[in-house]
Amino acid sequence: MLTCGIWVKRGIAKEVPDKVELHEDDIQRLLEDTKEKIKDIDGNEDLDLDEEKQTILSSGPNKAEEITEETNETIDESIDEVKNEDGDSDDEIRAEYGLDNYDEEGAIMTGAGMSGLMYFNSNEEDPYITMKDTDEEDKEDFIIKKEDNLFVVGKMEEDYSCLDVYVYNEEEDSCYVHHDILLDSFPLCLEWLSFDAALEGKSGNYVAVGSMESDIQIWDLDIIDTVEPAFTLAGYKKKKKKKKKDSETNNKASGHCDAVLSISWNHNVKNVLASGSADHTVVLWDMSQCACVHTLKHHTDKVQSISWHPFESQSLLTGAFDKTANVLDCRSPNEFKSWKLTGECEEVMWDKHSPYNFFC
Repeated sequence: MLTCGIWVKRGIAKEVPDKVELHEDDIQRLLEDTKEKIKDIDGNEDLDLDEEKQTILSSGPNKAEEITEETNETIDESIDEVKNEDGDSDDEIRAEYGLDNYDEEGAIMTGAGMSGLMYFNSNEEDPYITMKDTDEEDKEDFIIKKEDNLFVVGKMEEDYSCLDVYVYNEEEDSCYVHHDILLDSFPLCLEWLSFDAALEGKSGNYVAVGSMESDIQIWDLDIIDTVEPAFTLAGYKKKKKKKKKDSETNNKASGHCDAVLSISWNHNVKNVLASGSADHTVVLWDMSQCACVHTLKHHTDKVQSISWHPFESQSLLTGAFDKTANVLDCRSPNEFKSWKLTGECEEVMWDKHSPYNFFC
């Protein structure tokens, strides 16, 4: 299932993307983080060790040594049986197949029907290989050219979710998946942005992902094999309601508590991001601090689509399942103009050629 998609601004992506190399400490930390997520979802305790390992560890060091020795003896016996099956000695085998000269450059293999086959340093030196080296093709495909267009698609398979980053070249009539990013939740919406939270003002190549979780993850599209988002705008988890006042206090400027259905980046104020959610709210984020700065509650149902005005940095358009479309001035967020619709709103969009109109 393809759930969402977004174009990447042309010419922004790195020509040669970076690759992530994980160290043991990084892998251990990721495993611990995954354990914590599994605990939160299922309410389970830490995963137990394998039963066999537990048996060995609980039986003490002496028993563990005995098991190891028995295993090694069994392996040695198996090797001896294989050696004695044909009755050939090592010297006879080495002489028959010319193994003494195996490492010599350009050596000719003899015996067992191998005469005439020669080893070459590369496929280019071998006259019998006429096809282009696949490694060279992969290198060319890895490079993102200036005339390439990129778009990102959210995808849901049976057992995992991911983002596929496509490269499309109109002149060469080519389209292929350049790399993918594994996700830990079902992707619902995407928004491209170039704001770098670590280095404010620096242009980057990022995609914000809204999912069934309350968090918004921002991934760096210029990094291959990445396993962690560049930064996260964290929502909060629902708590048991004790009193109405407590509930209102918890909900104030703290992010979403349900699935994120829509994201819009403010092109005029680059550190500002807005998001609409199934919790009936619109949240304004300051990405320089990775924090929620305001929560808007002018809708009474799921906020399906939002869009910043292309020229007026303070104007935000929202559409929801309560059959309304609203325009807000975020300098006075409690004041807004509303339009009644004939059905549940799926998408809202400003008309860039006539900025006083919008589509719904």
